[in-house]
Amino acid sequence: MARSPFSNYAFRWIFLGHLTSLLGASVTTIGLALLALRAAPEQPSVVLGTALAIKMVTYICVAPLSPRLSARWARRQWLIVLDLVRALVVAVLPLLTTISEFYLAIGLLSAASALFTPVYQSLLPMIITEDELYLRALSWSQMASSTGQLAGPLIAAALLLSFSFEILFWANALTFLFSAFCILRAVPTTDARPSIEAQRPWWGFSAYLRTPRLRAMGCAYIGIALTSATLIVNTAPYIATLLDASESVYAIAISCAGLGTIAGAAAAPRLAHRMRLLLACAGFLMTTGLAAAGSLPEVPLLLTLWTLLGFGLGLAQTPAGTLIKRSSSADDRDAYFAAHFALTHGCWLAAYLFVGYLVTYVGWSPSFLITSVLTGVAGGLCWLLYPVPDPQMLTHRHGDQEHTHEFVIDAQHPRWPHPTSGRPTTL
Repeated sequence: MARSPFSNYAFRWIFLGHLTSLLGASVTTIGLALLALRAAPEQPSVVLGTALAIKMVTYICVAPLSPRLSARWARRQWLIVLDLVRALVVAVLPLLTTISEFYLAIGLLSAASALFTPVYQSLLPMIITEDELYLRALSWSQMASSTGQLAGPLIAAALLLSFSFEILFWANALTFLFSAFCILRAVPTTDARPSIEAQRPWWGFSAYLRTPRLRAMGCAYIGIALTSATLIVNTAPYIATLLDASESVYAIAISCAGLGTIAGAAAAPRLAHRMRLLLACAGFLMTTGLAAAGSLPEVPLLLTLWTLLGFGLGLAQTPAGTLIKRSSSADDRDAYFAAHFALTHGCWLAAYLFVGYLVTYVGWSPSFLITSVLTGVAGGLCWLLYPVPDPQMLTHRHGDQEHTHEFVIDAQHPRWPHPTSGRPTTL
């Protein structure tokens, strides 16, 4: 078996398109802030905050529709069309003149991304079927995501030295067009369609939550959301108000978190054979880092803690695709990834609001400590809910017939067998 996923021709193209579009999306984040400032100079924060809320709510509501809407198309056609839609919307964003048009465009762009991402995620395990190699591919994808977040602002700054901010949106449109080209090169023209069950909008949620290892991972994502929300929402005001440090310190702190995430993603495949332990280690790192932040550290320790939190985030998020792959059949995988996308973004939306309001009402130190406790509780639930042992081959009965096979929740298997007593469960 190949040691690197880059030995796979299709993955090389998919990864290149993914990395490029991530860089473009990160550049556009800077452009949105500048566009909000132009559209509403008296209240840009309100406009940008509303746009981000529209983005998150659209993700949660639209992602479950992805398997049904994509069922009439081959994956390649569907993904290319959505990339073209995203390119068009991003290209016209700087030409809009009213706030309502701005909100509508953000909604359309978010809807296209919510339809694109679950199908794209379900494509990767079809391209790379070996479990170990697939986890390495996920590790590289997570590192690409963190690299995009780090490099995007630098690219935006370089472009703004010579051009007006509209160039940021047009550059992102080009990255979506390049992503469509990469999909055209890499993805086969024919593939399996989602099953009839998977096309039901909420079936994926139900199947996801009926799978023990995925329920455990869902608890882990509560801690992931709280930790990442703390980094995103509270880093800038903490540095400005308590440390009275410059904006460059904020940039360094976020960079430390990003580098930590890259390191965590790179380390994840080493613990892949003990998934429960991997998630527990990640939860412990995030809980410890947040608890230590409650002491209100100065800059050197803060940078160390932010690197630690980033490492925990990278370690925890990387294996999600592996667990979903183990827990679903190829025909139903779109629905599982759509459910995961919607559920995790729901966690992030709630965490952003919770963390922002918490520090306002209870102060910095209690806020970090409360967030640490909740992250620890989420990690503990993950540890308790994760099944031990966790075999893929399970014995069960259908009426009078008993058999053993790789078990997933699907139309023929609506309930998970009890871990037991030795007797197979009747479905």
